[in-house]
Amino acid sequence: MTLLNPSSTASTSGDTTAVPKKRRDLVTRGVQKQDYVQEPAHDQVNCTTDTIPTEDTTTPDSHRPQPSQPPHTGTPFEADQWTKIVTRDAAPVPESGRITYLGESWNLSYFLQWKSHTGAVANGANAATLDNASPSSQSDGHSPSLHIPVPPSKSRSHDILSATAPRPYAHASRTSSSVEGQLSQPVKRALLDAYCRHHLTLYPVMSETNLRADFDANTISPLLLAAVLYAGAIHAPEPIIYRAGFESRQACLRKLYLRAKSLFFEEDEEDEEGSASSNDKDNDPLARVQAAFLLHHMWFRPNSTMDCWTWLGLAVRLAQNMGMHRSTARSSLRDDDRKLWKRMWWSLYSRDSQLASGVGKPLIINDLDCDVEPLSMDDFEDHHGQEVRLFAIHQARLADVCKQVMSSRFVPRCAAQPLDNEQKAKLINDLEAWKATLPGSLMYHPNQDPESTPFEALLLETVLRP
Repeated sequence: MTLLNPSSTASTSGDTTAVPKKRRDLVTRGVQKQDYVQEPAHDQVNCTTDTIPTEDTTTPDSHRPQPSQPPHTGTPFEADQWTKIVTRDAAPVPESGRITYLGESWNLSYFLQWKSHTGAVANGANAATLDNASPSSQSDGHSPSLHIPVPPSKSRSHDILSATAPRPYAHASRTSSSVEGQLSQPVKRALLDAYCRHHLTLYPVMSETNLRADFDANTISPLLLAAVLYAGAIHAPEPIIYRAGFESRQACLRKLYLRAKSLFFEEDEEDEEGSASSNDKDNDPLARVQAAFLLHHMWFRPNSTMDCWTWLGLAVRLAQNMGMHRSTARSSLRDDDRKLWKRMWWSLYSRDSQLASGVGKPLIINDLDCDVEPLSMDDFEDHHGQEVRLFAIHQARLADVCKQVMSSRFVPRCAAQPLDNEQKAKLINDLEAWKATLPGSLMYHPNQDPESTPFEALLLETVLRP
């Protein structure tokens, strides 16, 4: 964050004399009103110091020339949102897609902690137990959460365009001439069904109930729709591919993938320029995580820039930017959103391990950064069957064990130091312990006919024996 007026020491809290010295230094250095308010440049103001009139008490106000307004040169909703975060002017129960993550080392986290600290002391808490603590180290209920709601910004239609002006990236314009806009509704529904039946059951990164409701109401994010159609085309029966107008599955996948990829980066560019649609679903960070996760299954060429590892890395970083790698036990997220975040994070975690062991890519997620609780049977939607729940839980547990194997055996610095017998025995015991906890529905038996073996069991066996 660039300091626009580094000489000033005014903070958003006003007088800082009551703040402990250590906290006061952090506040005055890192959290300043000037951080969030853009000052107009001198050449943007329609007057110079030579033409500024002096105070004239003899001329009535109605006869005085009114100063001209400087041209609009920025997107004030960004400053407005930061100010509201600092003043904690946000909904107590935020939407899952309107969350930002404040890490413990950020000065803003300490500032918000200080505000919570002073409020807690005023309510009778012990100041000694609250002082010199990081924002995540307290369990007294007074420390602020790391997951901060992002307040709604002023309508972009008022900041960027007039209320009646057509929006260049409105929902309809995105789909009318696009490949998904050219598909018939029955074909799109068939691709959606294929995704939900074959992919979402393995990696439950979204709510099927909400997905279908948004699809039926035509309110689904264009980006997410394109990504879901692409993922569905991986599994859809051949007749659906032909009904979609493609001569082969590969041609269909390529077309749908390129459309989703274009939307992904187009929305990012619109958001940076402040020209995105005012519809939250058109610019939903959660949908971007989900879309990037679905698109990581495409790998055009060995030297493709956007290969499976790059897409998964984008999904992980976007999720971490929202704080999905941290426990939400103390956040104000809705219960359904907490469960969704856990399912999403452990799906990302599982695929990170699988790509590392399957294609030799470096691990993306550092376990030391994460404190998300393990998945439980209660972290799923009501319609999820027992097989879906058990597979996701045990897949995540296997990913944890496989990461230990990859880190100790295939990381260059560790590979130079062979494991001793005790370390090898521990890894073997961990794998055996994981396998011993598998339910019968996920067990693979070598003598069993593969046709009668549950697909989930075959998939876990494939991951276990790459």
